[in-house]
Amino acid sequence: MRVKCGGSVIESKKAVKYLSITVDQKMNFIEHATLVHNKVSKTLRQLWHILPNMGGARESKRHLLVNVAMAQLLYGAPCWEADMGQSGWRKIEPLHRRIAILKVCAYRSVSYAAVAVVAGMPPIRLLAKERAELYDGLVREGIRRKLMENWQRSWNEDLKGRWTHRLIPKIDILVNRRHGEVGHWLCQFLTGHGSFGVYLVKWRRRSFDKCQLCGITPDTIEHVVYNCDA
Repeated sequence: MRVKCGGSVIESKKAVKYLSITVDQKMNFIEHATLVHNKVSKTLRQLWHILPNMGGARESKRHLLVNVAMAQLLYGAPCWEADMGQSGWRKIEPLHRRIAILKVCAYRSVSYAAVAVVAGMPPIRLLAKERAELYDGLVREGIRRKLMENWQRSWNEDLKGRWTHRLIPKIDILVNRRHGEVGHWLCQFLTGHGSFGVYLVKWRRRSFDKCQLCGITPDTIEHVVYNCDA
């Protein structure tokens, strides 16, 4: 629809951008999620080139670089967190999973729940809600405690990443540690996704699942940790 006013033409649009936040007709911020998806995807493609899993930067440096993408992802969260539609979250959550994967050199097959724990990055929905509550002036310590409780509950109930849950049942112990970084090889141990016979056969990287060190079948993460004597 077009309207003429004093010689100027005003044209209606399906969405309007204000301070880099896109508001659509239904006020569910789907259009905003789409634009954020495109922007963050471009940033991640650039980061993939300079942050290889093997021979790349350490986790502390990766943390600094991936925070660029996190800032783009969470920009304006107090405005859209409560009203974001499910299709919008489905665009944003995979991006956060990719950020966590990039931070700890994980394989792309690792579940969102597991890689978020290994990376020490709370799920994006909880982070967005935390930003909104901080904006409302609530006490920071109480907000973070609530986030950790909700994250722990979700982690306990999730059906994926159960090997990681066996190793890291209490998230706060990992998140609040004062030393140690997660790299490519440690991430394989923590997630169970890596150079293991069963995993390689599943992804058609090998035709057999026998352990190449001791010859026992199947070569799983449990076998490597508990049984392999090579």
